[in-house]
Amino acid sequence: MMRGRAFILALLCMFLLISNLFSQGPERTFHHLTIREGLSQSTVRAIHQDRYGYLWFGSADGLNRYDGSSFAIYKHNPEDPATLGGNSVLAIHEDRQGRFWVGTQAGGLSLYHHEYERFRTFTGDAETPFSLSDNTVWDILEDSHGELWIGTSYGLNRMEKEEERFSHYLTDPQDPLTISGNTVFRLYEDSAGTLWVGTDNGFSRYNRDEGAFTRYEYFHQEGSALALENVRAIAEDREGRFWIGTERRGLFLFDRDSESLTRYSHDPADPYSISGNAIFSIIVDSEGEVWIGTGNDGINIYDSESDGFFRYQQNPDHAGSINNNAIQTLYLSREKMVWAGTFLGGVNVYESRRDMFEHFANDARNPSSLSNNAVQALHEDRRGFIWIGTDGGGLNRFDPATRHVERWNRGSGKTNPDMADVILDIHETDSGIWLATYEEGIALLNPDDGRLRYFRNDPVDGGNGPATNDIFSISETRDGKLWLSTNGGGVSVYDPETGRFTHIGFQQDNRPESGLLNMEARYVYEDSEGGVWIGTYAGTISRYDLQNGIFRHYSLNENSFFPATVVQHIIEDSKGRLLMASRGGGLLIYNRELDQIEPLYTESDDLPNNVLHSIAEDPSGNLWISSNRGLTRLNPLTDEITLYEIKQGLNNSEFLPASFTADRDGFFYFGGVNGFNRFHPDSIRVDSTVSPPILTDLYLFNEPLRPGEEQSPLQKPFRFTDRLILPHSASVITLGFGALNFSSHRGVDFHYMLEGFETQWNRVGSQNRATYTNLSPGEYHFRVRAVNAFGVVSEEEASVWLVIRPPFWRTWWFMLLAGLSLLVAAYTFYRMRVESIHNQNLLLEKRIREKTEELEVSNQAKSKLFSIIAHDLKNYAANFQGLSELIEMDSDGHEELKPLSDQLSTTSRQFTDFLGNILDWARSQTENIQYNPREFNLANVIKHVCEQASPGARAKGIELKQEVPSDLMVHADSDLLAIVLHNLISNAIKFSHTGSAVEIIAKTGEKEVLVAVRDKGVGMGRDTVDKLLKSNEFRTTKGTSGEKGSGLGFSVCKDFIQRNKGSLILESKPGSGTTIQFTLPAVI
Repeated sequence: MMRGRAFILALLCMFLLISNLFSQGPERTFHHLTIREGLSQSTVRAIHQDRYGYLWFGSADGLNRYDGSSFAIYKHNPEDPATLGGNSVLAIHEDRQGRFWVGTQAGGLSLYHHEYERFRTFTGDAETPFSLSDNTVWDILEDSHGELWIGTSYGLNRMEKEEERFSHYLTDPQDPLTISGNTVFRLYEDSAGTLWVGTDNGFSRYNRDEGAFTRYEYFHQEGSALALENVRAIAEDREGRFWIGTERRGLFLFDRDSESLTRYSHDPADPYSISGNAIFSIIVDSEGEVWIGTGNDGINIYDSESDGFFRYQQNPDHAGSINNNAIQTLYLSREKMVWAGTFLGGVNVYESRRDMFEHFANDARNPSSLSNNAVQALHEDRRGFIWIGTDGGGLNRFDPATRHVERWNRGSGKTNPDMADVILDIHETDSGIWLATYEEGIALLNPDDGRLRYFRNDPVDGGNGPATNDIFSISETRDGKLWLSTNGGGVSVYDPETGRFTHIGFQQDNRPESGLLNMEARYVYEDSEGGVWIGTYAGTISRYDLQNGIFRHYSLNENSFFPATVVQHIIEDSKGRLLMASRGGGLLIYNRELDQIEPLYTESDDLPNNVLHSIAEDPSGNLWISSNRGLTRLNPLTDEITLYEIKQGLNNSEFLPASFTADRDGFFYFGGVNGFNRFHPDSIRVDSTVSPPILTDLYLFNEPLRPGEEQSPLQKPFRFTDRLILPHSASVITLGFGALNFSSHRGVDFHYMLEGFETQWNRVGSQNRATYTNLSPGEYHFRVRAVNAFGVVSEEEASVWLVIRPPFWRTWWFMLLAGLSLLVAAYTFYRMRVESIHNQNLLLEKRIREKTEELEVSNQAKSKLFSIIAHDLKNYAANFQGLSELIEMDSDGHEELKPLSDQLSTTSRQFTDFLGNILDWARSQTENIQYNPREFNLANVIKHVCEQASPGARAKGIELKQEVPSDLMVHADSDLLAIVLHNLISNAIKFSHTGSAVEIIAKTGEKEVLVAVRDKGVGMGRDTVDKLLKSNEFRTTKGTSGEKGSGLGFSVCKDFIQRNKGSLILESKPGSGTTIQFTLPAVI
């Protein structure tokens, strides 16, 4: 009896296993979003993508907005009526006007305003007849007529948007023209514009013209009627089939013409039946496939050919399966991705484009996965199986039809004796499957019965065996012999007819034609002309002529800048070219005309990597090359090179030597350190779609800013801000950006630029923040572009205008008032000072005479200074007074106001420069100026000084020319340098003729930077130049337009240049202009 039970149990387990196997459709890989990724709660009942591209998830504890990398969470706050109406979200819908509606459980209907991130909630009130009929909202739909329908736990509502009133549709058992039930779970409009309503008592069709409903409450079959009860899902597919999903009765196909129902229910005996009878959601994907989400039994996809279903259920042994079988909702996003909300499992995501490259690797939880990830060998046998050799996991067999891996490794019981652990190459002949092993020689496997025979280097066996037990590769020549490349033993040749091994070893008697130059043989290949190529280490490859038995040796590095150590794989392409994958030398080719090996593509030709492992040619003539850096597709006709790495869809970027095969259906297999990838070359295309960039966050001094916060410049979310005004004190600004990229494996890179500050794009990879410090007052335009994994740049940009306000002391009105105040103060100071000096002179005349000789030298400069101050201040005051009197005499003459104001501005500017020189000189004489050197961009400082000097230049019609490299860096004190440049440029303008030009030139030397300011003005004589260079006396001369100066500028310039470890040279000729040069330390 016990044996019978055990037998029955075994049969049942086998049946369930086979049923599950055959109910599986094409493999689909899912990734998951849970609370670990930032989701507010694990139960998701509603999903929607808004017009901006964001995805929204309605959970049992909050509304989530997802941008592909992070979540923003919205919850109900009882103290704030502008928050979400309730935390349990059941429905999300965006109408054609862009209004965003959220239905909650017991919290009513909320309207979300994107630009203000605020909610307005509509709730039911028994005292208000036109309010919402119930506060639990199950579904929301705007139909093609623009009417908004709301399904609640007590009736269907239609919102009159202008009046914000709700009309109610309730069931009446006595009236068959009313809706079938009061709990409205699902709203759907079909392709004909008909509204369908799923309720707790079947479903109804709304007849718009009559304002009435047609009920469908029962499924009639063989004289019996089955109540449909809760209808949770309705969908129409591309073929016009109309699907109805119920909570307990299974799935129905509704014929709208005959009004008949066909039922699909779960049948434990039928693996192609639907997996469960609780149907919560139905959608149609971008390929037209119908997806059905069940309440407890995973996802089903309808197969029209068999009229059955493929099941996708949770598999704890497969990380890429769905992580929860309780599907609450399904949604198709614009990226053609399917999103499944679950009960306590978060969101499961299927991305069809990801499966261009299939990946197979070891999974410790799955015995049907690879035994080891290091795939050293791949080979398709005559029955279509793919044999896989691993480094440490023995042999595996892959079935392309089922996509399952079967382990033939040690301990599996598949072979007798046990399989070796390291398989480096695989080849099939009539005798069976040959395996090149490490330390176990070569083995012959009978795949039918698992018998395994080893051929080892065994002196006891008469020496009949390979030269060593480390076999790298197997190649069968046209005469049926097997050539084996060995580790340290050269090449061994096995003759199946005699069962004997012969060996090809090192050259004899220093005759290269007699043997190999190196005994470390890596790869063997027979070409179409009967030559056997043997790749050995030490940068050589040898060709053995089968007819005359003579070797010809070739250097791999004779014509290349990239040293290659060995050839690892060889193919002869459709054009008859012999191509070689080398380690270190890139892709090599045999030049038959010149009888030499030449480089064909290397890293200098934009090949991503010079360490190549395998080469394959597809039917279109493209070459597929595996390397240490992903997989490369090379078009020999156009030289176009496309790199595929992890972010382009591969799950492995490092491959292994000669680990490649192609199957009879055209699929390619490449093995590497993390399993193997399988793909069809025709299905691999460059993805031209680019996720649109978005602005995400704004930070000041590394603190995030939010709209509505105290002192925040944001009036609305940063992503909706077009123009931002910031105070001058905002000296550290960080702008965050991103892209609406929902792919789990394809990253997005970014380019950004701040126009007005930068002239070139910053290419920053995946970095998603930009920080700027100490921006000058002005207007800037920040722009961001997204770049996909294939280098395609988005046409759409995200941008914002930044306006940095100047400090009040840099506004025009403050400068005007300051100028007036300075003029008055200076005149007052002058009068007081003159009076004071006069009084002191009277009292101290005798003492001054006694000290005259002693103080004569020290007071000379001061006396000159004071006399200049007195003279200039008097003239400026007189000018200002005269101008003021003219304005007062004719205050009604508005046409004269502007030129007078301009002249007043010029006078103020001259006075400001004058006082500035006095201050600079005084500070330099008292050693109050601190020297703070740093590395900075010289072009930016020169540009800033020229902008300050431009009003004076424009007034004289003088052009300021700048010849300064934009990236020129110096090591100096930027503030002192700005003073020097300001003095030199101002003097050049002062002594230049109207309509001429002043040039500012900067060049880089070996250790220093040379800066020159050149004009073509009045110039100076040799004596004047010498006095300026050798003495510290102050000399002032009127400019070409009568401008006056203090004579202090050149002395200050000399002092400040010396402090910056530079030197100053002055060259001038009367009538030919002046050139002043100085040097600064360069950044080395």
